Amino acid sequence: MTPALRSMPPGCRVEPAVDLRTVAAGRILIGGAPLTILRLSDAGAAVVRAWFGGGTVGDDPKHELLARRLVRNGMAHLRWPAHANGAAPDPLDDTPAVTGAGPQRTMTVVIPVKDDRSGLQHTLDHLSVAAPTSEQPEATARIVVVDDGSDPPIEIDDPDVSVRRRRSAGGPGTARQEALATIETDAVAFVDAGVEVSRADLQRLVDLLDDPDVVAVAPRVRSAPVDQLVGRYDRRRSPLDLGPVESLVGPGRAVPYVPTACLVARRAAIAEVGGFDPGLRYGEDVDLVWRLAEHGSIRYLPDVEVSHPPRRTLPAMLAQRLSYGSAAGPLAERHGTAVSPCRISPWTVVVLALALAGRPVSALATAIGTGLALRPKIEPLPDATVEAVLLTARGHWYGGLSALTALARAWSPIAVATAVVVPRLRRRIAIAFVAAFARRLLDGPRRPGPALVDLGLGVADDLSYSAGVWHGAVTCRSATALAPDLVSWPTPGEGALARLRAAIGR
Repeated sequence: MTPALRSMPPGCRVEPAVDLRTVAAGRILIGGAPLTILRLSDAGAAVVRAWFGGGTVGDDPKHELLARRLVRNGMAHLRWPAHANGAAPDPLDDTPAVTGAGPQRTMTVVIPVKDDRSGLQHTLDHLSVAAPTSEQPEATARIVVVDDGSDPPIEIDDPDVSVRRRRSAGGPGTARQEALATIETDAVAFVDAGVEVSRADLQRLVDLLDDPDVVAVAPRVRSAPVDQLVGRYDRRRSPLDLGPVESLVGPGRAVPYVPTACLVARRAAIAEVGGFDPGLRYGEDVDLVWRLAEHGSIRYLPDVEVSHPPRRTLPAMLAQRLSYGSAAGPLAERHGTAVSPCRISPWTVVVLALALAGRPVSALATAIGTGLALRPKIEPLPDATVEAVLLTARGHWYGGLSALTALARAWSPIAVATAVVVPRLRRRIAIAFVAAFARRLLDGPRRPGPALVDLGLGVADDLSYSAGVWHGAVTCRSATALAPDLVSWPTPGEGALARLRAAIGR
């Protein structure tokens, strides 16, 4: 994150993240991703309590610094007052701003498409409905459609939509990059053909760019409801749907990436990081998002929900998952362990290895030992022993779940090969596979029919994705995309805490 403090206008508020825990009368905050422990003075705790109760940040630079630290650690969300300096503009309006309405942010919508005329028209129809404006003239849309080698070429009879044609298909990333070279607006919205998004949705997303810390914003992308069996599964399990919890975006965050099926970003920030990588056929959106995350905040706002057409047949769904998995190898070449299929503590690896080897007592003893080893690191916390137990249990639990997910996906060939070579481990590996796939029964729909469908299609989904990961790893001649990301236990970070205490005057 950029460390510089950016001034906030009057009316900014701070709301706690859903996973934030406060202990010691609010003097200690535990949460965020990566997990962080912050200790505040009595004065700082009082300020934060007032914020969480609905109070505004105010104009004290020390309070602004504290608010930024909470937000950048993923412990809270900043609520920037929409249009604090004036009336709300329509982001697609290219008419001059009304006098006194404050700065107007213009935006261009870029839609790459290949042969999908009905999906493109569906998206254009929804964008044709103007967003609510205040004292603004009728909007004139800035929409650029990039025809990525369609046969026959796509033609649109609409003066507000410009079409750029490519003679041969280069993929959505290449198509978007070509459009970027012609855009001069403040912001750009990438929207896939078939996505149902209104101008009101785009307005809510572009509003968040009022915060100069924010370089991009993404909504929740859900599969559109359909009657087909595979389509209903995709509605529940789409890889584009990143869930209902608001978050900052980036490696190690609760939401590690967002797709460009619908993404609003600052054009200048995209230009600064070089735009889309033409060397990536798949995963180009993840690559761009991770490079943007090094230059500012990316926000995932699930309150804004858009729909995406699902895959309706099993072959189409499995081909999609295979292509997504194949991006892991090239992404690992560029971003290293950010692509790892599993984030886990080395101690959790030891605990799981002992359990798999049939030594449950040793595994339990090791788990207890890690809790005892963690306690001195969090000694300033009240009830440090209890907190150490909770943090240790949480670490092993989520590390174990991460390992199960990796087992069912990226590591399944290794597990099967191990079961063949080491007969005494076959039963335990089989149990691990059952546990990995059974997770879908626990966090999916509770009705027996859909749950069993999720289990069956989920196994096919995971195996197809795994095949893609291995194809990408072999093609790139690198195992980085298969290796776990070994993380250490969280520590209080005394240097950061000292700066925070100084910032709030204690």
